[in-house]
Amino acid sequence: MRGQGLLSHQKSLHAEYLAMPVADWLAAHDVASLAPKFDEEGVETLEDLLAVVQAEGDLKFLGVDAAQAAQLWPAIQAVKEQDPSAPPQLSPQPEPEPEPEEG
Repeated sequence: MRGQGLLSHQKSLHAEYLAMPVADWLAAHDVASLAPKFDEEGVETLEDLLAVVQAEGDLKFLGVDAAQAAQLWPAIQAVKEQDPSAPPQLSPQPEPEPEPEEG
């Protein structure tokens, strides 16, 4: 049951992240100057951005030049690859050392 609570919490955090204003996300990636262009296109949240941008080339329709697209695309892919339904990754527990044999 505890795992379900953690999974629910992860999904909630992911939903909150996707609701982030895209202007804040762009600022975090040092391209805050793109925010007005994105706003003109109705891209207000990170979730909107993910819905609009399916490939790096889609960024040009939002007024992003090639250098900025190359900078943003890996960050967009990283967000797209996040799966809130995946189980949390726990650090492996060290195996106990074998007890010395008595001689």
